[in-house]
Amino acid sequence: MDKHDGLMTIGEELGAETAYTENAAVADAMDALRDYASRGFNLIITHGGQYEEAVLAVADDYPETAFVVVSGSIGGKPNVSLATSNDQQIGFTEGWLAGKMSKTKKIGLVSHLEGMPVMDRINGSQRIGAHAVDPEIEFCIIYIKDGEDVAAAREAAQTLIDGGADVVFSEMNRGWQGVADAAKEAGVWTNSRDPSVADQYSDVLLFGIDYGFNGIYSELAKRYNEGNLKGENVDIGYHTPGSGFKFEFTENVPQEVLDSIQNEVIPYFLNEVPNSQLEVSPEDAKSGCD
Repeated sequence: MDKHDGLMTIGEELGAETAYTENAAVADAMDALRDYASRGFNLIITHGGQYEEAVLAVADDYPETAFVVVSGSIGGKPNVSLATSNDQQIGFTEGWLAGKMSKTKKIGLVSHLEGMPVMDRINGSQRIGAHAVDPEIEFCIIYIKDGEDVAAAREAAQTLIDGGADVVFSEMNRGWQGVADAAKEAGVWTNSRDPSVADQYSDVLLFGIDYGFNGIYSELAKRYNEGNLKGENVDIGYHTPGSGFKFEFTENVPQEVLDSIQNEVIPYFLNEVPNSQLEVSPEDAKSGCD
Protein backbone atom coordinates (compact mmCIF):
# COMPACT_ATOMS: atom_id res chain seq x y z
CA MET A 1 0.00 0.00 0.00
CA ASP A 2 1.29 3.50 -0.73
CA LYS A 3 0.75 6.78 1.10
CA HIS A 4 -2.27 7.70 -0.99
CA ASP A 5 -3.94 4.38 -0.16
CA GLY A 6 -3.28 5.06 3.51
CA LEU A 7 -4.90 8.45 3.25
CA MET A 8 -7.95 6.95 1.60
CA THR A 9 -8.17 4.49 4.48
CA ILE A 10 -8.26 7.36 6.96
CA GLY A 11 -11.04 9.01 4.97
CA GLU A 12 -13.07 5.83 4.99
CA GLU A 13 -12.53 5.05 8.66
CA LEU A 14 -13.29 8.58 9.87
CA GLY A 15 -15.90 9.41 7.25
CA ALA A 16 -13.81 12.51 6.64
CA GLU A 17 -12.82 14.78 3.80
CA THR A 18 -9.22 14.19 2.72
CA ALA A 19 -6.68 16.08 0.64
CA TYR A 20 -3.26 15.09 -0.64
CA THR A 21 -0.18 17.03 -1.73
CA GLU A 22 2.48 14.91 -3.45
CA ASN A 23 6.25 15.54 -3.44
CA ALA A 24 6.00 18.94 -1.76
CA ALA A 25 9.29 20.83 -1.72
CA VAL A 26 10.63 21.33 1.79
CA ALA A 27 10.75 25.10 1.15
CA ASP A 28 7.02 25.10 0.40
CA ALA A 29 5.99 22.92 3.34
CA MET A 30 5.11 25.70 5.79
CA ASP A 31 2.75 27.35 3.30
CA ALA A 32 1.06 24.03 2.57
CA LEU A 33 0.66 23.24 6.27
CA ARG A 34 -0.83 26.65 7.01
CA ASP A 35 -3.18 26.29 4.06
CA TYR A 36 -4.54 22.94 5.28
CA ALA A 37 -4.84 24.12 8.88
CA SER A 38 -6.58 27.36 7.96
CA ARG A 39 -9.06 25.40 5.82
CA GLY A 40 -10.08 23.44 8.89
CA PHE A 41 -8.36 20.08 8.35
CA ASN A 42 -8.18 18.54 11.82
CA LEU A 43 -5.46 15.97 11.18
CA ILE A 44 -2.46 16.87 9.02
CA ILE A 45 0.17 14.24 8.23
CA THR A 46 3.54 15.02 6.70
CA HIS A 47 5.50 12.11 5.32
CA GLY A 48 9.23 12.45 5.92
CA GLY A 49 11.49 13.80 8.63
CA GLN A 50 12.56 16.60 6.28
CA TYR A 51 9.21 18.30 6.99
CA GLU A 52 9.47 18.20 10.77
CA GLU A 53 10.98 21.65 11.24
CA ALA A 54 8.15 23.16 9.19
CA VAL A 55 5.55 21.34 11.30
CA LEU A 56 7.13 22.50 14.55
CA ALA A 57 7.25 26.07 13.21
CA VAL A 58 3.50 26.26 12.51
CA ALA A 59 2.03 23.93 15.14
CA ASP A 60 1.75 26.58 17.86
CA ASP A 61 -0.40 28.74 15.59
CA TYR A 62 -2.97 25.94 15.25
CA PRO A 63 -3.22 24.31 18.69
CA GLU A 64 -6.49 22.53 17.86
CA THR A 65 -4.96 20.83 14.81
CA ALA A 66 -3.28 17.44 15.23
CA PHE A 67 -0.05 17.23 13.24
CA VAL A 68 1.82 13.98 12.58
CA VAL A 69 5.32 13.63 11.16
CA VAL A 70 5.91 10.19 9.69
CA SER A 71 9.59 9.30 10.20
CA GLY A 72 10.06 12.31 12.47
CA SER A 73 12.41 12.34 15.43
CA ILE A 74 11.98 15.57 17.43
CA GLY A 75 8.35 16.13 18.43
CA GLY A 76 7.92 17.67 21.85
CA LYS A 77 4.69 19.59 21.28
CA PRO A 78 1.25 18.51 22.49
CA ASN A 79 -0.27 18.64 19.01
CA VAL A 80 2.70 17.11 17.13
CA SER A 81 2.92 13.32 17.09
CA LEU A 82 5.54 11.14 15.46
CA ALA A 83 4.81 7.93 13.57
CA THR A 84 6.95 5.45 11.73
CA SER A 85 7.53 1.88 10.82
CA ASN A 86 10.19 0.62 13.20
CA ASP A 87 13.32 1.65 11.29
CA GLN A 88 15.62 -0.44 13.44
CA GLN A 89 13.63 -3.61 12.80
CA ILE A 90 13.59 -2.97 9.05
CA GLY A 91 17.29 -2.12 8.87
CA PHE A 92 18.45 -4.98 11.08
CA THR A 93 16.43 -7.47 9.03
CA GLU A 94 17.93 -6.12 5.79
CA GLY A 95 21.44 -6.25 7.21
CA TRP A 96 20.87 -9.79 8.51
CA LEU A 97 19.64 -10.88 5.09
CA ALA A 98 22.64 -9.27 3.39
CA GLY A 99 24.99 -10.99 5.81
CA LYS A 100 23.40 -14.36 5.13
CA MET A 101 23.57 -13.87 1.36
CA SER A 102 27.10 -12.45 1.01
CA LYS A 103 29.92 -14.80 0.01
CA THR A 104 32.65 -12.15 -0.20
CA LYS A 105 31.79 -10.81 3.27
CA LYS A 106 31.57 -7.34 1.72
CA ILE A 107 28.23 -5.53 1.76
CA GLY A 108 27.40 -2.10 0.34
CA LEU A 109 24.64 0.41 0.96
CA VAL A 110 23.85 3.53 -1.07
CA SER A 111 21.75 6.08 0.77
CA HIS A 112 20.97 9.78 1.10
CA LEU A 113 20.17 12.38 3.81
CA GLU A 114 23.35 11.65 5.73
CA GLY A 115 23.03 12.51 9.40
CA MET A 116 19.23 12.64 9.48
CA PRO A 117 18.07 10.63 12.52
CA VAL A 118 15.75 8.39 10.52
CA MET A 119 18.60 7.47 8.17
CA ASP A 120 20.94 6.90 11.10
CA ARG A 121 18.42 4.46 12.54
CA ILE A 122 17.77 2.41 9.43
CA ASN A 123 21.30 2.48 7.99
CA GLY A 124 23.03 1.95 11.31
CA SER A 125 20.80 -0.99 12.13
CA GLN A 126 21.64 -2.53 8.74
CA ARG A 127 25.29 -2.49 9.72
CA ILE A 128 24.44 -3.98 13.13
CA GLY A 129 22.30 -6.69 11.51
CA ALA A 130 25.06 -7.70 9.11
CA HIS A 131 27.58 -7.91 11.95
CA ALA A 132 25.14 -10.02 13.96
CA VAL A 133 25.52 -12.64 11.23
CA ASP A 134 29.30 -12.31 11.05
CA PRO A 135 31.40 -9.68 12.87
CA GLU A 136 34.06 -10.02 10.16
CA ILE A 137 31.76 -8.67 7.43
CA GLU A 138 32.92 -5.40 5.88
CA PHE A 139 29.94 -3.07 5.62
CA CYS A 140 30.32 0.07 3.49
CA ILE A 141 27.94 3.02 3.12
CA ILE A 142 28.09 5.69 0.43
CA TYR A 143 25.81 8.70 0.80
CA ILE A 144 24.73 10.76 -2.20
CA LYS A 145 23.23 14.23 -2.04
CA ASP A 146 19.98 13.58 -3.87
CA GLY A 147 17.95 10.42 -3.33
CA GLU A 148 16.26 10.99 -6.69
CA ASP A 149 19.55 10.98 -8.63
CA VAL A 150 19.61 7.66 -10.48
CA ALA A 151 22.97 8.32 -12.16
CA ALA A 152 24.76 9.24 -8.93
CA ALA A 153 23.26 6.22 -7.18
CA ARG A 154 24.45 3.93 -9.95
CA GLU A 155 27.96 5.36 -9.79
CA ALA A 156 28.06 4.86 -6.01
CA ALA A 157 26.83 1.28 -6.37
CA GLN A 158 29.48 0.57 -8.98
CA THR A 159 32.17 1.83 -6.59
CA LEU A 160 30.95 -0.63 -3.96
CA ILE A 161 30.82 -3.47 -6.49
CA ASP A 162 34.33 -2.67 -7.72
CA GLY A 163 35.42 -2.92 -4.08
CA GLY A 164 34.16 -6.48 -3.86
CA ALA A 165 30.63 -6.09 -2.49
CA ASP A 166 28.36 -8.90 -3.67
CA VAL A 167 25.29 -7.46 -1.91
CA VAL A 168 24.46 -3.79 -2.58
CA PHE A 169 21.29 -2.35 -1.10
CA SER A 170 19.76 1.10 -1.49
CA GLU A 171 17.88 3.32 0.94
CA MET A 172 16.60 6.33 -0.98
CA ASN A 173 13.85 7.44 -3.30
CA ARG A 174 13.99 7.02 -7.09
CA GLY A 175 17.76 6.62 -6.96
CA TRP A 176 17.32 2.99 -5.96
CA GLN A 177 16.87 2.23 -9.66
CA GLY A 178 20.47 3.22 -10.34
CA VAL A 179 21.66 0.80 -7.66
CA ALA A 180 19.46 -1.97 -9.05
CA ASP A 181 20.74 -1.38 -12.58
CA ALA A 182 24.37 -1.59 -11.46
CA ALA A 183 23.62 -4.73 -9.47
CA LYS A 184 21.86 -6.34 -12.41
CA GLU A 185 24.78 -5.66 -14.74
CA ALA A 186 27.30 -7.01 -12.22
CA GLY A 187 25.20 -9.94 -11.06
CA VAL A 188 25.19 -9.03 -7.36
CA TRP A 189 22.28 -9.08 -4.94
CA THR A 190 20.18 -5.99 -4.38
CA ASN A 191 16.81 -4.75 -3.10
CA SER A 192 13.98 -2.52 -4.31
CA ARG A 193 11.72 0.19 -2.94
CA ASP A 194 9.03 -1.05 -5.34
CA PRO A 195 7.90 -4.70 -5.07
CA SER A 196 6.23 -4.43 -8.48
CA VAL A 197 9.55 -4.49 -10.36
CA ALA A 198 10.50 -8.03 -9.35
CA ASP A 199 10.41 -9.29 -12.94
CA GLN A 200 12.71 -6.55 -14.23
CA TYR A 201 15.43 -7.41 -11.69
CA SER A 202 14.47 -11.02 -11.07
CA ASP A 203 18.01 -12.38 -11.36
CA VAL A 204 19.43 -10.21 -8.57
CA LEU A 205 16.51 -8.99 -6.45
CA LEU A 206 16.20 -10.29 -2.89
CA PHE A 207 13.19 -8.30 -1.72
CA GLY A 208 10.96 -5.31 -2.06
CA ILE A 209 9.23 -3.84 0.95
CA ASP A 210 5.81 -2.51 1.78
CA TYR A 211 6.51 0.04 4.50
CA GLY A 212 3.06 -0.42 5.95
CA PHE A 213 1.81 3.10 5.29
CA ASN A 214 -1.75 1.83 5.06
CA GLY A 215 -1.38 0.22 8.47
CA ILE A 216 0.33 3.27 9.95
CA TYR A 217 -2.32 5.64 8.65
CA SER A 218 -5.08 3.36 9.85
CA GLU A 219 -3.51 3.32 13.32
CA LEU A 220 -3.29 7.12 13.26
CA ALA A 221 -6.96 7.36 12.29
CA LYS A 222 -7.91 5.07 15.16
CA ARG A 223 -5.90 7.01 17.72
CA TYR A 224 -7.15 10.37 16.49
CA ASN A 225 -10.75 9.18 16.60
CA GLU A 226 -10.23 8.04 20.20
CA GLY A 227 -8.71 11.39 21.17
CA ASN A 228 -5.33 9.82 21.85
CA LEU A 229 -3.20 11.47 19.20
CA LYS A 230 -1.70 14.23 21.35
CA GLY A 231 2.06 14.27 21.10
CA GLU A 232 2.42 10.48 20.95
CA ASN A 233 5.13 8.39 19.31
CA VAL A 234 3.35 5.79 17.18
CA ASP A 235 5.73 2.94 16.44
CA ILE A 236 4.69 0.16 14.05
CA GLY A 237 6.57 -3.09 13.55
CA TYR A 238 6.91 -6.75 14.45
CA HIS A 239 5.30 -5.94 17.80
CA THR A 240 2.11 -4.62 16.15
CA PRO A 241 1.05 -7.56 13.97
CA GLY A 242 -1.17 -6.78 11.03
CA SER A 243 -0.32 -3.10 10.82
CA GLY A 244 3.42 -2.95 10.18
CA PHE A 245 5.84 -3.24 7.31
CA LYS A 246 5.99 -6.34 5.15
CA PHE A 247 8.98 -7.74 3.30
CA GLU A 248 8.26 -9.12 -0.17
CA PHE A 249 11.04 -11.72 -0.44
CA THR A 250 11.80 -13.20 -3.84
CA GLU A 251 12.57 -16.81 -4.72
CA ASN A 252 16.27 -15.88 -4.68
CA VAL A 253 16.23 -16.02 -0.87
CA PRO A 254 16.81 -19.59 0.35
CA GLN A 255 14.28 -21.07 2.74
CA GLU A 256 16.89 -21.46 5.46
CA VAL A 257 17.54 -17.71 5.35
CA LEU A 258 13.82 -16.96 5.57
CA ASP A 259 13.60 -19.38 8.49
CA SER A 260 16.44 -17.58 10.25
CA ILE A 261 14.54 -14.29 10.02
CA GLN A 262 11.39 -15.89 11.36
CA ASN A 263 13.09 -17.89 14.10
CA GLU A 264 15.93 -15.59 15.12
CA VAL A 265 15.41 -11.98 14.03
CA ILE A 266 11.74 -11.50 14.92
CA PRO A 267 12.00 -13.24 18.34
CA TYR A 268 15.11 -11.14 19.04
CA PHE A 269 13.07 -7.95 18.74
CA LEU A 270 10.03 -9.30 20.53
CA ASN A 271 11.85 -10.91 23.45
CA GLU A 272 15.31 -9.40 23.86
CA VAL A 273 15.27 -5.78 22.66
CA PRO A 274 13.61 -3.40 25.17
CA ASN A 275 10.36 -2.06 23.67
CA SER A 276 11.48 -3.53 20.31
CA GLN A 277 13.73 -0.46 19.89
CA LEU A 278 17.29 -1.38 18.96
CA GLU A 279 19.83 1.15 20.20
CA VAL A 280 21.58 2.68 17.19
CA SER A 281 24.10 5.54 17.23
CA PRO A 282 25.12 7.94 14.43
CA GLU A 283 28.50 6.19 14.45
CA ASP A 284 26.79 2.99 13.31
CA ALA A 285 25.53 4.83 10.22
CA LYS A 286 28.78 6.57 9.32
CA SER A 287 29.88 6.69 5.70
CA GLY A 288 32.75 4.54 4.57
CA CYS A 289 33.63 0.95 5.47
CA ASP A 290 34.19 -0.80 8.77
